[in-house]
Amino acid sequence: MDKFDDIEQGENLDVPERPTRTKITKEMAESEFQGWAEHLRLDTDEEDMDAEEKSDFIQIKKKFKYCLIRGITHVEENGDLVLNLISPIGGKSEIVFRRSFKGPAFVVMDRYKDSQHVHKTVAFLGAWVGVDPKQLLQMDAIDLWFCMKMVSLFFGA
Repeated sequence: MDKFDDIEQGENLDVPERPTRTKITKEMAESEFQGWAEHLRLDTDEEDMDAEEKSDFIQIKKKFKYCLIRGITHVEENGDLVLNLISPIGGKSEIVFRRSFKGPAFVVMDRYKDSQHVHKTVAFLGAWVGVDPKQLLQMDAIDLWFCMKMVSLFFGA
């Protein structure tokens, strides 16, 4: 039994219900994760990770699959990952993690000091999903946390 199975969305958390799509099986979620990770050339070989990397990776992968299974996210036919937002930002009700993106997504991080990790992460995220970072910071914390975990997954957890 999944530790989230007994919690209803928004229950005791003062979080609005989010729109969801069709839910999928755990097996389909695993397959979707692997396909998405392989296309982005993410290192998913847990045997090559140290204990901390492996622990972080497992938690992010679990959250990724949880959101797919619950219909919070879905993978489009073109491989883009779509997150249905709890609350719209800038008129958008979803964020799209494009399967393919260009080098400027990395360059935007240079605008910030090394000590500004969150700013760097949100800048990269904004370039990846095509949303102004200032708008991303208006997202519900649960959605922003998921987005930041996707960035950390990309950078090797």
